Amino acid sequence: MTTAVQYFRGFIHLFFTRRFILHRLVGLSYLIQMFLSIILFIADYDLYNRSQLVWTMPLTGLLQTVIAVLTFTFLKKGTTEQGYYGDKYTMTYEFICENLFYSGLLLFQAMYYEPYFYEMLKMMFIPELVMVFLPYMVIRPFVPKTRFRTSI
Repeated sequence: MTTAVQYFRGFIHLFFTRRFILHRLVGLSYLIQMFLSIILFIADYDLYNRSQLVWTMPLTGLLQTVIAVLTFTFLKKGTTEQGYYGDKYTMTYEFICENLFYSGLLLFQAMYYEPYFYEMLKMMFIPELVMVFLPYMVIRPFVPKTRFRTSI
């Protein structure tokens, strides 16, 4: 069997296996957007800057995290070993939930950068105030916290 066929089979197995199919497909769409963003960023930055990729990529990341939070409820909960560096542990459910905060923050920042969304967000004083100046004081206390140092 040729190497190209092996890679193709591996690709199909990785992204189109029935188990966790929605998570896999959204992850594939994120990777495609990232590839397009890199190419566009290098080839024509102004076109990249005007493209929808600036905010659709963080939106896809948030969607991917929401799917993970709803799907991977079987992961370990309440442990200090996060599995960042070990080969015997998986990520904890708290780590997945924590990513929801950061991907939401990234999406807000990308939308705030986009002129169309900026005009909308400017009209909503409280969300703008919270997400621009106070996200770590208002929202962060409601999200689980994990630390890299506990995994070392």
